[in-house]
Amino acid sequence: MNQNKIKIGTIFTIPVDDKKKAYGQLVHRGTLVDTIILFNYCSENVPDLMELIEQDILFCINTTDDYLLSRRWSLFGKANVPEKFEFVTNYLLEKADGIVVTDIDGNFIRKASEKDMETLRKIEPLPPSIAEEVAKAKFGDGKWEDQFNELIHK
Repeated sequence: MNQNKIKIGTIFTIPVDDKKKAYGQLVHRGTLVDTIILFNYCSENVPDLMELIEQDILFCINTTDDYLLSRRWSLFGKANVPEKFEFVTNYLLEKADGIVVTDIDGNFIRKASEKDMETLRKIEPLPPSIAEEVAKAKFGDGKWEDQFNELIHK
């Protein structure tokens, strides 16, 4: 697939079963991770794009674009990132000289404090299969795992 077609705002489908699809959106392309959201929406029918992006956001993960590039997830359309989506701006990154706080692209902000260590999460891509597992657990017959709770968009 032409990587130029995959840009911020790209909406894609995640198969839930043979008929139903969940819908996600690429909201950040970075040097360390890409960030996707999954809408709290699943259907056997093709939704109206505007109706889709007005749905609540179920979860957000930092991942890779592997499933988009391989066409495992089909491209559906493109829309602006929902205004209600709030980016996590600071992350923990382990470096040779200790743990630091960075932005989503790994740019140094400061050395991590104890409070940072308690409140921030590491910047590391989760496998895109996690998005499928969450979609199947929420909308299909998959099992909800405790780790999914950390991905819920608040």
